[in-house]
Amino acid sequence: MTNESLITLIHDGVKNVRAEKFDLVLSSSVYEHLDDVDGLTKALAALTAPSGIHIHYVDLRDHYFKLPFEMLKFSEQAWKNWLNPTSNLNRFRLRDYQRVFETYFSKAEINVLEREPDAFASARSQICPEFLTGDETHDTVTLIEVIASQPK
Repeated sequence: MTNESLITLIHDGVKNVRAEKFDLVLSSSVYEHLDDVDGLTKALAALTAPSGIHIHYVDLRDHYFKLPFEMLKFSEQAWKNWLNPTSNLNRFRLRDYQRVFETYFSKAEINVLEREPDAFASARSQICPEFLTGDETHDTVTLIEVIASQPK
């Protein structure tokens, strides 16, 4: 049984929502599909109560899971024009999510839940330089949890 006074379902784009501030924003395997991570995070932060919290689980793998870093091997043009699935994979990496959430929240904690160092080692020589930090503890990450609060 759902208490409708505690849960609000909105069937509209986040940027169009005009509502009271939310206490909790939760997503699982959604953020990696957004085509405007910065703009949507800004809109979500604006809709978050001062004491509200965000919890997001983000899967950084290519969704052809046998090759989790495959999507990082292609130029932006090849990815956007030919290879990006209809569900969109934005190819953001750990540092990208860190930057976006730190921009819109005073507290942004990113917890690494999974790494795939063996798969990364196999793919590394073909990964485009813009996706590499030189720090394999960052580059091998495939699943993160974002906990953000205190919207700016």
